[in-house]
Amino acid sequence: GADIEDNTLSGRVGVGTWNTSATFDNLKIVDNATGAVLAEEDFSSNDFAERWIKVSDGRWAVTDGELIQSSSTTNTSLYNNTGTAAYFGEPGWTNYTYTVEATKNGGQEGFLIPFAVRDNKNNYFWNIGGWNNTVSCLQQVNENAKSGQLSGTVKNCRIEVRKKYSLRVVVTDTNI
Repeated sequence: GADIEDNTLSGRVGVGTWNTSATFDNLKIVDNATGAVLAEEDFSSNDFAERWIKVSDGRWAVTDGELIQSSSTTNTSLYNNTGTAAYFGEPGWTNYTYTVEATKNGGQEGFLIPFAVRDNKNNYFWNIGGWNNTVSCLQQVNENAKSGQLSGTVKNCRIEVRKKYSLRVVVTDTNI
């Protein structure tokens, strides 16, 4: 497992990229204890600005029922800890399973999948295709300081362009 100091993981979920453009769709958050759907987002309506918190300079648009982040660059002086990201949901969510579909459109890396997001200075994210599209790992942002690759989470990984990935993050009370 991952070396994580704070075992009370709670917070929003999100999507993001690092120097990569991508398309996201079919987000679903399910309560692990009850099986109840806490939220779903299929981007069938264009209310992204009202329902999401942007923490980036990315170009976000809802098009044909998908969320597209079309910028292939990340302003690393401003968004080094978060990447080009957007957050969704409730800060009190805990013990949930988060699924989302992601497709890389172009760029250097893959996806950033935030979870247990308290705010842009305190969250976790699954970096898929990081380090120039070679690594998948978890990272933590704690009081605005970003960790490196969390021990026990690092795997070799390469994200292909135009391939749809079904991603799944399970957040429990004690681990990831």
